[in-house]
Amino acid sequence: GTAVSSKTARTTSSGHSYTLQPGDVITIDGKDYKVVRGFNSGSEAELYEVTCNRKSYGLKLYRKGFKPNGKIGPILGKIQDQGYTAAIHSAGKTTLRNVIYDYELMDWYPLGSANAAGLKGNSDAILAITVKTALALDVFHKAGFVHKDIKPANILIKDKTTWDSVICDFGIADILKDYVEPTPGAKKRIDQVLRIMLTAWIGVQTIRR
Repeated sequence: GTAVSSKTARTTSSGHSYTLQPGDVITIDGKDYKVVRGFNSGSEAELYEVTCNRKSYGLKLYRKGFKPNGKIGPILGKIQDQGYTAAIHSAGKTTLRNVIYDYELMDWYPLGSANAAGLKGNSDAILAITVKTALALDVFHKAGFVHKDIKPANILIKDKTTWDSVICDFGIADILKDYVEPTPGAKKRIDQVLRIMLTAWIGVQTIRR
């Protein structure tokens, strides 16, 4: 795809400028996506809300010199329908002003991340999100990779009634065989924590009924 802009790059509070500006158009897989806004710009990548045929999507544009682990994409494709990851529609390379960038196009989650959800004091929401995240990590590890950057900003809220959520941003994920495995003792403690969290969640759901 190719994007063209005649506007001056905007710089964020982090000191990183946006490559794309509102109104710019980027072509991906033969479709034109219009930039609504840039909402996060870091050292690794820029994040945008874009639209196509009146539907919003999230666009992650990796900065020059950064690219995702190519081994992770095929694995994500196999587990995507399990409901633990942000739905990725397309991933690959795009050319912007004669520079090649890696990108990911995903579903748009209007409720935003757990980081901005105002969860302080909301024990039900915190428990639901924590349990879903723990279950997601279990699925990831069994699938053969580690996320390595789990934090509230990388947990997207799907529903504020059930506090269902998904994990995003696999930019620094690693294949398990390329990663230092936890010791047997650490694995045992992780399993114990997962069981405790799951038991607590089941208890809360039982009380609610």
